[in-house]
This record gives sequence, C-alpha cells and structure tokens, in this order.
Amino acid sequence: MIKRIGILTLLIVVVGLIFGFVHITPAQKPQKQLPPQQVPRININTASLNELISLPGVGQVIAQRIIEYRDKHGPFRRPQDIIIIKGMSEKKYHKIANSIRVD
Repeated sequence: MIKRIGILTLLIVVVGLIFGFVHITPAQKPQKQLPPQQVPRININTASLNELISLPGVGQVIAQRIIEYRDKHGPFRRPQDIIIIKGMSEKKYHKIANSIRVD
C-alpha cells in the first residue's frame, strides 16, 4: 500500500512537470547588496520642462507650474519647497526627493 502511494505520488509529480503544473526551482543564493547607483539629481531651479517631466509623478501640468513659480517668485531655497506647487503633494515629493536638488 505504501509503495503504491509512493509510485502514485511520483507519477503525479512527473505528469505535473511534463504539463507545467509543478515547478521545481533550485534554492536561490543570497545576492550581494550592490551600492545604489549614483543618479544625477535634477536642479529644480534650472531644469527644463522635459527634465521635470522625467521625475516620477510629475506631468506636463505640474512641470509647467514649477517653471511658472520659479519665474514669478525666484529660485526654490530648499527641495521640499516644491510642495508649494499646486498638485505636488508630500507623497509625490517623497517619491522624487532623492532625484531633485537646488543650487
């Protein structure tokens, strides 16, 4: 009886492998932690419309508002000052905080 269950289990696994129902994956080796890539930060005081649009969560409308704000009020003093822009929330700021700078 036990031998029959073992053979039946083996048969099910083999059929599963053939038809793709069962996947056997080798144990994964832990990967070495690579240092984060140095991505150049965009200076929001001099960035073009296209550079601003390249930031996650910043579309053409918000990018245009950033440029208009700069033109009217002068340069941003701190990167987080970008939250003043209509449509730029704290959540969006935190998504781009490591991608922007001010000089």
